[in-house]
Amino acid sequence: MIESGAAAFLDRDPHAAKAILVALNGPGEVIGLERVADYLGGVEKKSAGEWRALSNVTGVAIPLADFIRVMRRSAELTEATLATLGQSLRSVTARLSASLQNPLEMRLAGLLSELGAIAVGNQWEPTANIGRFQQTQIAEMLGVSREHINRTLIMWEKSGLIFQTKAGDVIIENRKRLAQLSGARRTQAGAPAENEWVWEIEAHINLGLNAAAHDLAMEGVKRAPRDDRYKYLAVLSMARMGALREAVSQAENFKLTTDAADEDIASIGARLRRDLAFAAKDGPDKAQLKLAAEGYEKVFKKLKTTYPGVNAASTYAMCGDLERARKFAKEVGAKAAGALHELDADEPSYWPRATLAECRLVEGDVAGAAVDFAAAAACIDAAPGKIATTRRQLRRLKHALSLDDAWIDKTLPIGRVLFFSGPLVAAGGDSQQSLDRLKAKFSKFLATQEIVTAVGALAAGADIVMAETLLEAGVNVHVQLPLSPTEFLASSVVPAGADWRPRYIACVEKAQTIDWVRRARPSRSSYRLGARIGIGYAMRQAEQLATTPFGFFALQSGRTAKNSISHENAEIWRSLDLEDVTAEDDWAASGGANDPSDTEDYVAALVMQGTEAALKAVTDATDVQPLINARDLAIMAFGNPPEAFETARRVAGTKSGQALRLCLDVGVARYGTAGDDLMRSLLSAACRPQTPRGGIFATESFVHAATATPGDRPTFEYIGFAPVEEKLDPCPLYLTDI
Repeated sequence: MIESGAAAFLDRDPHAAKAILVALNGPGEVIGLERVADYLGGVEKKSAGEWRALSNVTGVAIPLADFIRVMRRSAELTEATLATLGQSLRSVTARLSASLQNPLEMRLAGLLSELGAIAVGNQWEPTANIGRFQQTQIAEMLGVSREHINRTLIMWEKSGLIFQTKAGDVIIENRKRLAQLSGARRTQAGAPAENEWVWEIEAHINLGLNAAAHDLAMEGVKRAPRDDRYKYLAVLSMARMGALREAVSQAENFKLTTDAADEDIASIGARLRRDLAFAAKDGPDKAQLKLAAEGYEKVFKKLKTTYPGVNAASTYAMCGDLERARKFAKEVGAKAAGALHELDADEPSYWPRATLAECRLVEGDVAGAAVDFAAAAACIDAAPGKIATTRRQLRRLKHALSLDDAWIDKTLPIGRVLFFSGPLVAAGGDSQQSLDRLKAKFSKFLATQEIVTAVGALAAGADIVMAETLLEAGVNVHVQLPLSPTEFLASSVVPAGADWRPRYIACVEKAQTIDWVRRARPSRSSYRLGARIGIGYAMRQAEQLATTPFGFFALQSGRTAKNSISHENAEIWRSLDLEDVTAEDDWAASGGANDPSDTEDYVAALVMQGTEAALKAVTDATDVQPLINARDLAIMAFGNPPEAFETARRVAGTKSGQALRLCLDVGVARYGTAGDDLMRSLLSAACRPQTPRGGIFATESFVHAATATPGDRPTFEYIGFAPVEEKLDPCPLYLTDI
């Protein structure tokens, strides 16, 4: 029986000199029972396979003869042996089936998922260090070439799925996504293996998780470079995030043209033109809109399908050419109605119904369009991302067709994105009555206010109560923590005692996603920064889903923003002119990381990499002196993100600045120090992203913190995971406008 570590059984073919993985076992599991079965069956032939330790393994062994002697006298041991052998048989059968049906990526994801579960001993922690593994060894176990393993691991590392340290350890950064890739969380029954990633990418887009969708699509591009579906989905997810420059650049690099046989791929150029037209500062660019309409028309005339047809109609309407718009709408509407006649009521039909509704709207039948939009929203395949796309289209049409926002909200409603926050309960404190009152008020709130998705932390007390209520109501919850999940568990859950630990773990397992502030350590400032990042994430999620954010804050009576992070969160929310509801009560709350005597504060930073001469020239030309000034690195600290961005823009405008790598970040600094604490807390300073020189880039944490800061903010365009000089943490970046 294995006490610790991981062991694999490899079945070896002596003629072909090959071996393949048959079984993978960890702590608490029994190995070698096939020897018992062979002995009892009179089989004397020695197995060609071998057990191999994949890490340091400790175990307990018993001689075969002794085991069989006890087994003959113990019905319980016999039953346990049979049950374990049956379980082993099922595992081997599943592994054999996967090797015959699934592509390498799914089998490799499954192997790493199993190793991750063995390494951490549970299913909830999102990261797992599975130690050093030679790629040759993995290739041998899966029966593929080492080059194939190497390409796949590099691909996954660039998308933040895994991380390979300089010491050779493999760290799984996102076990939830890895489980999805392995098929463990697959929900589309019977999907062909080659379409599995396409389905998963589309599922992420439909939930508004466009950054993750883009990362997956780029993995697909590398895995199947001739399959234009992945290229299209990569561009589409960029466009859904508003990263139009990057989307246009990718579409050009991928050579996606109107000559494609697929209507979505052929229409992507026209779609991007229309998005760019509405991104113009002085209102919609009519010249761009006309080119977009003509692009849709060209694809429609070639393919005769409804998607380019309805968009040609709507885009001509946006241009003011209602006569031509209605001509297309009439023709496309007839096609959409015909397509619906061929579908059963329980079949996916959101897009055909939404297309018919849009055509009727352009033709002037507002009442008929409203009925059809309602029918589309009620379809089994209606999803937040799809509804958001249609709502965005209606907003662009409203001036041409004399509609207003109230009509759109009534005709095609979508839930709001909720940010929730509340106090941490004290250990041994009597908070149950307060928790019960909060549960009742929050449940009543959810019964009257439709929520499409929610963002918050999971501290013991109000956070977990609200997260549990959301999950019970079927709302997707995105957990945003100020610390790593295990550190947060230790500092903000376990000290409260009772049953908070298993409740926290249950919420993590059920959450749609989980993320945290990298390189942060427990402190009040880290918790304040984490909350601001969570607020920004909720706001950006609302933007991508064409809806509005809403806040729910559980507050402690008698406290203020100076001694309560929950109160501070509510004040930040209101400073952004956002709606909220509060539930104030007399909580027996904990100080803990909320202690206002903390001697730190969170700051925005500009991290500059380059030659010593270029750094000196830049600092001499600006009014701000670096907090840290090393040979090839300088860091300037600011009180808020707008100040950091404004300085970055000034630096980028200088000749010396064009020779530097510039990255905006957020971190925590201790008062009165030389900045070493800040440097350790900044992801970009530790990892040193190797971005193009002269451009201004920003970490994801900075983007969300800047979003949650009042005032104008730059445009942030997601570019994905950049190569880094130091392999410490995954570093997704955004490009900002200069």
